[in-house]
Parts: sequence; C-alpha cells; structure tokens
Amino acid sequence: MAELRALSPADLSGVLRSCADVLADHAPAVDALELTEEDLLAEGELPAGPGTLLARGVAAAAAAAAGTADLTRLGEAVATACAGGHGRAGRFWAAVTAGWAEGLRNADVVDGGRLALMFEAAAEGLTGSDDGAHPGGPAAVAAAAADAALAASDEGAGLAEVLLAAADGATLWAASVGTAGGTEVACAAAFDASTNSFLVAGVATGGGLFLGGSTTCAAAGGFVVKRSAAGAFVWGVCLAYTFVSQTGGLSTDASGNVYAAGSFSGTLTVGSSTLTSAG
Repeated sequence: MAELRALSPADLSGVLRSCADVLADHAPAVDALELTEEDLLAEGELPAGPGTLLARGVAAAAAAAAGTADLTRLGEAVATACAGGHGRAGRFWAAVTAGWAEGLRNADVVDGGRLALMFEAAAEGLTGSDDGAHPGGPAAVAAAAADAALAASDEGAGLAEVLLAAADGATLWAASVGTAGGTEVACAAAFDASTNSFLVAGVATGGGLFLGGSTTCAAAGGFVVKRSAAGAFVWGVCLAYTFVSQTGGLSTDASGNVYAAGSFSGTLTVGSSTLTSAG
C-alpha cells in the first residue's frame, strides 16, 4: 500500500470523525481519572468530565468539517464550531482548533510541512493557558509536539514521519514498576488536581516489587504509586496480603488525600496496620 503523503479536506474530515469515535469510546475512563471522593458519594448524575467534553468537541469539529469545499473553510468551520467549548478540556480544544484554522489558511493539502505548522499554531494558541504551575499540562504537551514536528519537517520528513515525530515529542515521560520474575497489573488510576500529579494502583504476583525511590515491596500484593507531573517518584505504598487481593478503585479529594478501594482474603497489611478479612 502506497504511503499517504497528504490529506485532502475529505481526508482530514474523516480523520476527525475517526478520532471522535475513539474518544467517545474512551471518554468514561478519562472522566474517571478526575473523580473525587465527593463525586463518588454524590447522588444524581455527575457533570460531564474532561473525556466527555473533549469527545463532544471533536465530534462537533468532525460534523463541521464534513462537506467543506477546501481546507481554509474547513479550518474556519471547525474553529467556529468549537469556540464555545466548556470546561478545561473544551477550552483546550477551542484553542487547538483556532490554531489549526490559522495553519490551514490557503492550504491546498495537508502535507508534512503544513501539519507541522498546524502543530505550531495550536501550541501558540495554548501558550496563554500555561500558568507555570502545571509542567505536564496541555500547553507543555502541545509545545513539545510542535517542536518535534517542526524539527522533522525541517529535515524533509513527510506527513507520516511528522505525525510520528509529534507523537514521540509529546511523550513527556514514562515510568514503570516491576519485579525480576513476577507479574504486575495496573487496576486503577487517578489524577490529583491539587498537586497536578498522577496515581496508579495495581497488584503484583511476586515480591521485590520496586515502586521507585527507595520503596520496594517485600511480598506480593497491591500497590499505589504517586508521580509528579514531570514523572518524578513522589511516594509508593505496599499492600501485602496472605492469599489474594485486588485494588479496584482509586480517587483523591480537594486536599490531595488518596483513597483506595479493593478486595482481599486472609490478611492485608498497609503500613503498620493489618486488616483481617471478614469472610
């Protein structure tokens, strides 16, 4: 199959529709990352979360792009449709699409160079949202993606190469936990808005589980790990069990307190406290 070197208005419209469908499928999981204890205990329907708001924005963009005659009109239609986005996710998407409209002006096709300009314009639109307190926020991700895309374009990269470079550049950090011979499974995740940090909970089948820093779990069991927006290890907690356990839920409150829920049989040791299963 020949490599796709450029996108027409119809191609770009199709890309937006595909993105909208994928985001709609994953919106509930993204929404859950920002659920707090108060949200979980509240009665009635919760307001739309960031995943839902972003999915709605991309769906609006796809609908606006459908049938547009050229890329200039496509960019203008998408930016207009998304200008009134709600919440942080909606405002982020509005800034991105406004930048795209600038990048698409007078374009015949979207090739590698044009795509890099779109990334650059979107990053510039998000610059004003960077308050300096959220190093892993959308503005930082967009800037990293734009820098990587422009560098690839300057080297003569095509559409696919520029897109891959932007995706790689937008990866600010990656981290792992692990043992030499065991298996680790992540079961839940949460975002701590008070410190702009990330938490992951899971279970491990073997001892010697290294969580980060100087924290290693001596026995098999559950774990909770917190990392900063820049990926630095903040703390880790080991949940040692005698038979079986699973960490199934994780949330934070406005003060940054962390709440983990799950199941176990036998005993479960958390710090200096040991719990005994009721049955």
